[in-house]
Amino acid sequence: MAKKSPVSEPVKEEKKDNLPEAEAENSRGPAVSDDPYADASLEEIFDHLEETLAKMDSPDIPLEEAFSLYEKGMKMVAAADGKLKKVEQKLTVINQAADSVDE
Repeated sequence: MAKKSPVSEPVKEEKKDNLPEAEAENSRGPAVSDDPYADASLEEIFDHLEETLAKMDSPDIPLEEAFSLYEKGMKMVAAADGKLKKVEQKLTVINQAADSVDE
């Protein structure tokens, strides 16, 4: 029996985050952004971050996995920070508009 060449088989791409498929991809297909958390809410990001931290707290976690989880955690923190900055900008605009109405 001849062996199949590994090149001829389709390569299955691994998920790069802990989000379910429905959250990792929008309804039009794969997310266009490099940010796997672009469509996730702050609550979802915080939930996944909490899960990641719990895994990292395990005393018998291999070092390589701990580094991988740390990297994912930092991406989650960056995504949450970006979302919070957008909210802060919107609040600034709203407050400035309210101040101009009061004058």
